[in-house]
Amino acid sequence: MLNLGGQLDRLDCAVVGAYLLGMVALGAVLATRIRAFKDYFLASGALTTPLLVCTLVSSYYGIDVTFGTSESGYYYGVVAWFWYSLPYYFFIAFAALVIAPRLRA
Repeated sequence: MLNLGGQLDRLDCAVVGAYLLGMVALGAVLATRIRAFKDYFLASGALTTPLLVCTLVSSYYGIDVTFGTSESGYYYGVVAWFWYSLPYYFFIAFAALVIAPRLRA
């Protein structure tokens, strides 16, 4: 049944409900593997510096950066990258080179 009135059909609710139950079940199963701070934040010590940098950079590229950087670039030109994105990359380098080794110790 095609429903264009803005309300969810039973199948829609079933799909959303199954997804939510699946996510809760997956979280419950994987939560048993976490025993300490290091297990959660540093993947049990298996998180290498390049992988940490890739994880942090990929979490940076969300809707804010996609639209924010594009808008700033449109209004201010390429110089907007220096005050919008460049400080983030400096912090990522600092986190990878200074903070990550201390968390590993």
